[in-house]
Amino acid sequence: MRWPPPSTSSRIHGLRDPAVRAAWWGLLADNLTPAPLPGRRRRASFHAGILRGRRGPACALGARADPLEALRSWVGLLGAGGPLLLVEGQWWSGAAGIPASEAVGMLGSLGHGARLVPLADRRYWGSTVFDQRYLLVATPT
Repeated sequence: MRWPPPSTSSRIHGLRDPAVRAAWWGLLADNLTPAPLPGRRRRASFHAGILRGRRGPACALGARADPLEALRSWVGLLGAGGPLLLVEGQWWSGAAGIPASEAVGMLGSLGHGARLVPLADRRYWGSTVFDQRYLLVATPT
């Protein structure tokens, strides 16, 4: 069974809303581009990176049997000095996800510093969220 079911997915995360998608594009482009670029050039650079296949694996870190090993393999896929962007969270139930402090600690043990960007803003989800959601931008130290 696919989760979330198609009939409820837009209510859960809002990603079908063009404004929500635009917010994500802006967030990811801002954090993938090494130097600030004017709006159009920044977006073009980000889109070109996506088109060249510079996407990483999509999988919840907290759902992996060995999250540290998953991070180690993802870091190994990076180009020299390239950033690793992790969109993660600790869900309100406490039963799923991974706290930001734990993810930052694991990245540190792999020689990467991480900048934490909280993602509580409803523009990224289409509604108010009540759990810890965050973006980690990790780079070699």
